[in-house]
Amino acid sequence: MGDEPGLYYDYEDQRAVLPKEAFEFQYPAKGDSQLAVQIAAHLRHSGFKPVLERRGFDHAVYVPMILLRPQADIPIVQMSILRGETDIESTELNIQLGQSVESFRDQGYAVIGSGGSYHDFHAIAQAYFENKFVPAGFTAFEDFLESAASIQDPQARTKVLLGWRSLASSYLAHVEGSSEHLMPFMLAAGSGGGRKGVKFDMYTYKGATMSQYMW
Repeated sequence: MGDEPGLYYDYEDQRAVLPKEAFEFQYPAKGDSQLAVQIAAHLRHSGFKPVLERRGFDHAVYVPMILLRPQADIPIVQMSILRGETDIESTELNIQLGQSVESFRDQGYAVIGSGGSYHDFHAIAQAYFENKFVPAGFTAFEDFLESAASIQDPQARTKVLLGWRSLASSYLAHVEGSSEHLMPFMLAAGSGGGRKGVKFDMYTYKGATMSQYMW
């Protein structure tokens, strides 16, 4: 919650295999400790148990923000997603978290979920090092996300999103144990209220597609 958080390279254990440039990122954005306290108080009132801690911005913050706002002139409050006992419990918790912070959108703040509609790190790494493509078959999951995001009614949207693990393609997009990378999408969907989500961009690498949505 510091006002000068700096960066935290949260992939330090991969230093031996990652290019040195991965440890040379700079993004001198400020934090906003006063806003962090306000958010924590609001979440506490909503039944959550927030913990304020000092931690540098990790790659889920500085990688997208370098692209979105290279000037680094917007203060940022970094939040962690929540993890339940199951993928569906995690989904429900993070949608509820998004619903709770929706009121900050109404005050003019942006709620940015930084994760991935596709995240199979092993498949991506293998494709990179062996110069091939990731296994196909996950596009049905991308279609599911786009369809679910476009549902305007928040309760109906939540009901559909809670069924994401019923799709076989979900296990190709998010292997068992990696669903935390999808949870920022769920949080953003929760914060969308009665708005329709729109897919505004898509990034493709080695056959893997990662989509961006906005509510």
